[in-house]
Amino acid sequence: MRPTVTHRPSRRFQVDWVVVSVAGAKRWGLLVFFLLLAGGVLGSVLYFMHEPPERRAQRTLRRATASQEEVRRAGFSENLAGEFEQATRLLDEARADFDRRDFPACVARAEDAQQRFDLLGGLANRDFVGSGQIIGLLGKVEVQRANQTKWDKAREKQPLYNGDFIKTGPDSTAEVIFSDSTVYRVGPDSLLEVHREARTGREPSAGEVKVKIGQVNVYTATNPSSVVTDAARADVEHDSRVGVEVAEDSATLVAAYAGKAHVTGATGQTVDLGTRQAVNAAPGGALGQQRAVPDPPVPEKPAANALVNLDASDRVELIWRPVAGITGYEL
Repeated sequence: MRPTVTHRPSRRFQVDWVVVSVAGAKRWGLLVFFLLLAGGVLGSVLYFMHEPPERRAQRTLRRATASQEEVRRAGFSENLAGEFEQATRLLDEARADFDRRDFPACVARAEDAQQRFDLLGGLANRDFVGSGQIIGLLGKVEVQRANQTKWDKAREKQPLYNGDFIKTGPDSTAEVIFSDSTVYRVGPDSLLEVHREARTGREPSAGEVKVKIGQVNVYTATNPSSVVTDAARADVEHDSRVGVEVAEDSATLVAAYAGKAHVTGATGQTVDLGTRQAVNAAPGGALGQQRAVPDPPVPEKPAANALVNLDASDRVELIWRPVAGITGYEL
């Protein structure tokens, strides 16, 4: 007898055809792309959240140093030299913090220095559109275009044109630079109107700003500038720093902190202000007597550029040098 051989059926390789539409392939491709993109963003966020303090300090120092070199190459006017020196000192202190391995302090000072260098870079940059540009914002700041009624949220580097309005809310400020390098720092609860034609060619545009209410500090460089209110007009000379404050009844205070200003009341009276001099204009435009501006209190504690850790203490002690003849201080 021969053994029985069992023949197993041979396996057949079968192919199933699946039809996938082009639209479906695109959807799956987009899904994979967005998943990869989301993973990359999440990974970057996690990296920067857990970035070693020393590496973050190095990165911040490099960025601040690059901003410093950009400003140095671009150049700046003499009245901004003090701002550049102050930013440079902050950067030097940040480097010293790094050498002491105090990385949080290094990052804080380097970021502060970079913000100052970026501001100076904006002042030195002449290639912008319009009459001026917003270079700094804090809090709620809005812009209303000329001949329009709606208010839009302001943004940095936003161009401004003749007839535009700028409005700041409570505890809000804005910084505006015009083509002649004049800087306007607008205080809280303020409303002002741009009266400057757009710049053409290489010559800066002449003009003025009208303050409806609130306060503004004017920093002129190589060109004069003018601030107008319903009660007075202040013509600020070059290389000057002048503050203008307007009350709800249009009463105006003009104070020269550096340089000179020529003030004309609505009634035609005129007063010339020198450094640390001020004058009031009544709602009708009559000018008062010229008076001295008190010296600013010199802060003694905390030291300049000091860092305060509010996680360790919720109290900050402020001490300043008294000013002769002053009955009170406003903090």
